[in-house]
Amino acid sequence: MEMKLYKVGIVGAGGIGLAYAAWIANRGHAVTIWNGRSSDEPSLGRIKLQATGVFEGSVDIDRVTNARDVVSEADVVIICLPVNAHRYAIDAALPSLKSGQTVIVSSMGSLSALYLRERARDLDVDLVVASFGTTALTARRVLKDKVNIMVRRPSLGVSCLPASKIEDALCVCNTLFSSNFVVDENPLMSTLNNTNAVFHAPLAILNWTRIERKESWPQYHYMTSYVSKVIGQLDAERLSLASAFGWQLKTLGQKLQQSFGIRSEGLKEIAEELHQKRGGPPGPIEVDTRYICEDVPYGLEFTLALGRIANVSMPVTRSIVEVSGLLLPDGFSNENDLIEGLKLESESMEGLLARVAVA
Repeated sequence: MEMKLYKVGIVGAGGIGLAYAAWIANRGHAVTIWNGRSSDEPSLGRIKLQATGVFEGSVDIDRVTNARDVVSEADVVIICLPVNAHRYAIDAALPSLKSGQTVIVSSMGSLSALYLRERARDLDVDLVVASFGTTALTARRVLKDKVNIMVRRPSLGVSCLPASKIEDALCVCNTLFSSNFVVDENPLMSTLNNTNAVFHAPLAILNWTRIERKESWPQYHYMTSYVSKVIGQLDAERLSLASAFGWQLKTLGQKLQQSFGIRSEGLKEIAEELHQKRGGPPGPIEVDTRYICEDVPYGLEFTLALGRIANVSMPVTRSIVEVSGLLLPDGFSNENDLIEGLKLESESMEGLLARVAVA
C-alpha cells in the first residue's frame, strides 16, 4: 500500500523543529518551516537542510517568515517550540487554520493543546489536535541549516482532541514518524507525562555555579546521588498529582530506560549508564536557560496550578519554584500565560476533566 504524502508545516526552527523537518522530508513529505516569530521580511525560500546522527543526509525544505505561510496550505501542522512560545505561535496561526487540519503539539506542556482546540472552536474551526508527551526525536541544532539527530524514541505517548479522532491522529503520526505510538487518555495525561521540568529544574539549580561560570559539564555525569534524590522527590509529586486525576504513570527513571535502552535501576545509576553511553549532552551554560525560564513557569508552576485544582500538596515542587525565583530575581509569578488563557484559577477538577475528555 502506497504511503500517503502530506504537506507539513513546522512551527519552530530549533533543534527539534529542524530534526522533524529533516526526518519528515526524508520520508517524502513536503515541509515548510517557520521559526515561530513573525517578521515583515519576505519568505526565505528553498533551503537544503543537512542532518547527521540517526539520519544522515540532506533534504530540501521551504523556510517562511510568518504563520500564514506555514499554516494555510498545510495538511498537518507541528508545533515544536519551547512551551513559553506556544500561546504566541497559536494566536498567530489561528486566523490561517482551517477545519480538517491536524495539528501536532510536540511536546505539549501547560495544556497548550487544549488552549489551541478551544480557541479554534471559538472561531468555528474544527481541528484534530494531537499531543506528544515528549519529542519523537532528540536533537541539537548545529547551524541554521544543519541539525544533529541524537535519538529516535521507539515509543511515544500521544493524545487527541477530540478523542473520537485518535485513530486518524495515530495514522498521521505513524506516517510521519514511523514510531510506536501509545495512546494517552487525554492531553492532561500527556501534560503530566512530560517530565522535562522534573529533570531539568533541579539539575540546573544544583549545578548553578557551573552554569554561571559557563563550564563544560556533561549533565548526566553531574546527576549525582543527592541531585537524583531531589529529582526523585519532585517526580513523586508529579506521580501523586497524576494519581489524583486517576492515572498511574511511568516514573522518570522508567521513561529514561524506555527512551534510551537503559538497563540500570535507580536514577543515579541510570544517569551513570547514560553518561557512559552518550557522554552528554552538555548542561546549559546561560543563566537564562530554558531549564529554568521555560521549565519552571510552564512546567512546575503549571503543576502547582493543577495541584490547587486537585487539592494535592506539592511542597518540593513549590520549593524548587521559590529557589528559581531567588536565582532569577524577576521570579516566575504570573509568567505562564496559558494558566490565564485556560482560566484555570476558577476551574474545578471535574470541569477540567470534562474539557480534556471532549469526544
